[in-house]
Amino acid sequence: MAIKDFQKKSFLRSAESISANYSYVDVADGTGVIEFYGAQTYDTTNSTKYILTTNSIYSNVPEIVNPSGTYNFDLSAFNLPRAIKGTAYFSVGMYMNTAATNGYFITAKIQKSSGGVVTDCSSAFQGATLNSNGIWKMILIAIPLTPTHFKKGDFLRLNLVVDGADNGEWAMGCDPTGRNGTYITSALVSPSMSTKLTLNIPFQIDT
Repeated sequence: MAIKDFQKKSFLRSAESISANYSYVDVADGTGVIEFYGAQTYDTTNSTKYILTTNSIYSNVPEIVNPSGTYNFDLSAFNLPRAIKGTAYFSVGMYMNTAATNGYFITAKIQKSSGGVVTDCSSAFQGATLNSNGIWKMILIAIPLTPTHFKKGDFLRLNLVVDGADNGEWAMGCDPTGRNGTYITSALVSPSMSTKLTLNIPFQIDT
């Protein structure tokens, strides 16, 4: 086999291997992007937990009704060292069924947890504010990342701060399968409204 052909086949095998581990690869940026879904679950003590997963599994609830405060969606601990860089993208469906003085909005940032110590991997960025009756929206927040290294055992966190409206009912989607909720349904603006909560994270590809 000619050296040129061998190098070509080796490159193709490497590219296929890299692509298999990521949702998509940005060759120019040297990153592989993984899309995670947010879900609500319960642990063995029946405590509510929020997770990030690559699997299309059913969440305990398709939407969180009247969310307010801080929500931490955690990824499982890394089995190998990883590094993130570039810009992450967070998307979620929001609904509000009454006008409110303060409105309703979500602020998102990325964090690293290492041995119980949590550090920020980005600044906090706010999405659109809903403050009218019967309003729904899929928001998308671009989150520029501080290049951050994760060692084995560390985990990545999506930190959300939800500022709730002062009256009425409102909801935030959190189902990897996109099931309809009570307020957030595909019938609202079919097919663009969904209960899926997604986070696209760019990981550095070793060369």
